[in-house]
Amino acid sequence: MIKLFIIGLLAFGLLYSCNSGQKDLDKFMVDISKFNINDTILKDGDYVEILGSSGNLTREHEIDFYNLIVVRSEDTGDTVNVLVTNFYQSDLNNPRTRFISNSSISGKLLENVENFNELDGVNIKDITAKKYQKVFYDSEYIQVDVRKYPSITGNLGDYTIEGDLSELGL
Repeated sequence: MIKLFIIGLLAFGLLYSCNSGQKDLDKFMVDISKFNINDTILKDGDYVEILGSSGNLTREHEIDFYNLIVVRSEDTGDTVNVLVTNFYQSDLNNPRTRFISNSSISGKLLENVENFNELDGVNIKDITAKKYQKVFYDSEYIQVDVRKYPSITGNLGDYTIEGDLSELGL
């Protein structure tokens, strides 16, 4: 009976430790000033290859920080940090994607997709890019100090806008 109790207790401990709840992100936050921001390193629509990300975020996390994605520019071959403003999950089978400037029409819409209903009647030209003071930098996923690479804010993905953009005030 004692052996069964001990096995049950160990099984409970193992299952409890596998809790898939939200990860405490505070210890992974780095001040934006630790990154060398260069808004000209990538152009809107440039193809990049994802090298790594600061993983372990879930859609349940409230994103009020930049998420670090390390990429290689197909045009220049440079390694660049893209500080994205939304939840981003890369496709490990296809690491090729596009950089989306957060000053472009697509970028502005992508950054505001969660509060799209609040944009009714707002001219897209008046929308500004999100700005945060912290970067999520999980060294469990990115084990090289990438802060030495140039960084740019924006987003990643292959998105297209269909329809009449004149309805958006453009």
